[in-house]
Order: sequence, then C-alpha cells, then structure tokens
Amino acid sequence: MRRFSFVLIFLIFFIGCSTKGINIYIPYKNYKPSDIKVVDKRKNSQIVGYIYLKNKKVADITISSDLTKIIKAELSKRGVSKNIEVDIQKFFMTYDKSKLTKENSYATFVLFLKTPKSKKIIKIEESKWINPLNSSKELEKFSKKIIFEAIDLIVKSLKR
Repeated sequence: MRRFSFVLIFLIFFIGCSTKGINIYIPYKNYKPSDIKVVDKRKNSQIVGYIYLKNKKVADITISSDLTKIIKAELSKRGVSKNIEVDIQKFFMTYDKSKLTKENSYATFVLFLKTPKSKKIIKIEESKWINPLNSSKELEKFSKKIIFEAIDLIVKSLKR
C-alpha cells in the first residue's frame, strides 16, 4: 500500500511538473466605461505563440488574460476617453529553446487604430535573448513589455 501511494504521488508530481507550454497572465483592473472599442481580429485569441526545439514545435505559448480588456482598461487608466476603435490584428511570439546565444525569442504585435479623424497601423517587432532557465517568467515580461509599448504608442498618436 505504501509503495502504491508513493508511486501515485510521484506520478502526480511528475505529470504536473512536465506539462508543456507557457501561460501568460496579465492582471488588469476595470476602469470607468468609455467610448473605446477594442476588437480582437485574430483567429485564436488564446494561443499567442509557439516554443520550438531544433526547428520542431514542442509547445504553445498561451495567454489567459483577455487582451481586449487589458488594452481598454489601460487606455482608460491613461485618460483616453475619445471615440476610438482598436483592432488587434496580430500578436505572436516564438521562442527557440535550442538557440543558446543571440536572440531566441521574437514577438510581433500589430494594431489598427481608428479615430473619427484618422486611421493608423501600429506595429511592433522585437527580438530578445531569453535565459532558458527562466523562460516562462522572461516570456511573460517580454509580452507585457510589447503590449504596454503598443499602448504607449496609441496614447502618443492620439495626443498629436
């Protein structure tokens, strides 16, 4: 009986620690209602990228937070109350575990900003080296940086 319970506990621990993929969570706080409309035009809003090992896809990078709510809340927090629409066209990341030097992660974030007076494409492409030992935390920080950089660009373009 002891041996069975030990094997069962070991299997639960082993299965839990060997799950593949990285999940990104970005907390947000709802702010006052505004005329900001954010639409996610991506096919799959949960998967934001893939992890590769020697040119083979081994896992997904997912996001458990709603990107539309994050953008809307952050724009409201920064005082944007204009009648605008933001379309999320693309948010995609790749991370290659086999690259131990130079950039091993890439991210692309494309937004389409519509105001009553103009339309603008906001595109951010970045690459970075991420330490394989802290890859989940580093990818989460990298994705947050990209998202908030795009929000900064939206705010700057509205002030012009």
